[in-house]
Amino acid sequence: MIQFSTLLKMVCFWMLAWMTSCSSYNKHQDEADKNGPVDCVDLHVRNAEWHFIDRGVRFDVFGTCKKGMRHGNFRFFADGHEVAVVKYSKDSEVKVKCAIAKNSMPVSFQECLSNIHPRESSSTGSVGGSVWDQPIY
Repeated sequence: MIQFSTLLKMVCFWMLAWMTSCSSYNKHQDEADKNGPVDCVDLHVRNAEWHFIDRGVRFDVFGTCKKGMRHGNFRFFADGHEVAVVKYSKDSEVKVKCAIAKNSMPVSFQECLSNIHPRESSSTGSVGGSVWDQPIY
């Protein structure tokens, strides 16, 4: 009987620990989180999405945030066309499949995005650079 009681306490402890392990992360995105560059900080969400315009190109991004980090496949669409699929593991870029690469050589995500050009070129240019030029944390 003592062994059963000890086992029951251990199971309850582990279940409680498992249930509270992600409690400090948001399990859904609000509209403000969706309208900006990819940011998984404080998120634990499947099928997260982001929509924003950068250098005249409308980007739609879909992916999974785990414990505040990008994890799994992120699909990037520019003006409605899929341009890249990036696989992340604990916020680190693992593999990039670039649909617009000029050659079949593997490229980084930054190189892939440098091949994207807006449909209509703007004479004003972008002020302050692109969100893709910023380091990803």
